Amino acid sequence: MASILAEHISKTFTHVTVLKDVTLSVEDRSIHCLAGENGSGKSTLIKIIAGTVDADYGSVSIADREVTRVNPLHRISLGLSVIYQDFSLLPNLSVFENITYLDSVSERRKWVRFGVLRRKAQQILLRMNVRIPLDAPVEELSVASQQLVAIARALCHRSTVIIMDEPTSALTRHEVRNLFQIVQAVRQTGVTFIFVTHKLEEIYEICDRVTVLRNGEVVASGRVSEFTTDQLSEAITGRRIQIERLQPPPPDRASPPVLDVEDLTREPDYRRITFRLWSGEILGLTGLLGSGRAELALTLAGKNRAESGRVRFLGSEFSPQNIYASQRLGVAYVTDDRLSEGLFMEQEIFDNILIANLGPRCRNGLLDFGKIRKDGEEYIRQLSVKARDGRDPVQTLSGGNQQRVLIARYLDLKPKILILNGPTIGVDVGSKHEIHKLISDLARNGTAIIVVSDDMPELLAVCHRVLVMVNGRLAAEHAIADLDLESLSREVTAER
Repeated sequence: MASILAEHISKTFTHVTVLKDVTLSVEDRSIHCLAGENGSGKSTLIKIIAGTVDADYGSVSIADREVTRVNPLHRISLGLSVIYQDFSLLPNLSVFENITYLDSVSERRKWVRFGVLRRKAQQILLRMNVRIPLDAPVEELSVASQQLVAIARALCHRSTVIIMDEPTSALTRHEVRNLFQIVQAVRQTGVTFIFVTHKLEEIYEICDRVTVLRNGEVVASGRVSEFTTDQLSEAITGRRIQIERLQPPPPDRASPPVLDVEDLTREPDYRRITFRLWSGEILGLTGLLGSGRAELALTLAGKNRAESGRVRFLGSEFSPQNIYASQRLGVAYVTDDRLSEGLFMEQEIFDNILIANLGPRCRNGLLDFGKIRKDGEEYIRQLSVKARDGRDPVQTLSGGNQQRVLIARYLDLKPKILILNGPTIGVDVGSKHEIHKLISDLARNGTAIIVVSDDMPELLAVCHRVLVMVNGRLAAEHAIADLDLESLSREVTAER
């Protein structure tokens, strides 16, 4: 029996066909992967199944019950939960309220017993082996913690079908392993999962079957074991992607470093961090959530002040008061949360690219829209942003193209150091490869780059060196030639 059956789904937005005769059949108690590049139609198909978007043609059934014309709330009551890529949390409510509200709404409860809700939320988090303050407002949590709250909400609802849209995009490998253990345990209780991802290793690790969308059509479907990684990658992208080391030639370490960090400390985030960075070098910074990697990056970017230690940039003392001061000095930071902190989703693509550096695009105190268009189109061409028109809102782009727009904004500042926090989070396998090539090209042209990531294959693909942080300390430093995936994973997860 199929837990979810979406048959012959077609959808068009303003003369653009997003889905064309798509059929998705998900077996009961299975973990079914929906794979495809950003822009392939995955998110639209999920929204049609959830009832938040109507299909032009086709039907949707949940457990043999047709729900094509049924509203989203009723689908929730039938046991369907969706964890969207943007989490869909209520930022001003607490952790326990976010975890339990979907259950309360679907059962139409008139009275709230906060003690009962807190205990229920605590039990779910304990099952997940996760510690998050129950009373903390969700808006104060990190991206990774917000993702965990969204997952806990679906588990709390006792859903029979859970759709997870890129559920691991903001999680460390340790957290991903915990999540997979939870998913497998919950599946044994009779729950079906639709797992949306473009990470090939996760497809093979967690999923039973896979359906691949490309350009709005199903191009492959079957048991995961029937596909090799090359076949699946080619089905997703429509082309062969050669796995390769993309590092440019190593930097000249006989020259003065562009960045010199000595005994940098900010308790309790990190302590006594010392390293150097050279022009043209790609330095990886990795560690589990809570290791201090993100906090160290934010200090170098100018957002947080260190309590002690010294940073020298191009031979001079470096202690900017904020991120904007860092940018003026030549250090640019690209956030890992492009949706909330990076992009102005309803504004034009051109505006998003050039907003940080409008001065050169002014004439007599007024914006020169001709120059803005010319410069914006050049960045769209240079970074291969797939956009119909640069005047379209950036929210019309796929995740990979949104990430290119965000990187373009900081390239426009001509930084000496570019700090990339999670540069390919929420990006499909094809776009990921292209962003890695972009990082390599930037370093080849002399930009010093720090890649903050827990994506081990990503670090091995682009970095010259990797710094491993554990419990706020710099636990190891390795040349990339001395590392493989197994040894790097072992370093990151080691207890010290």
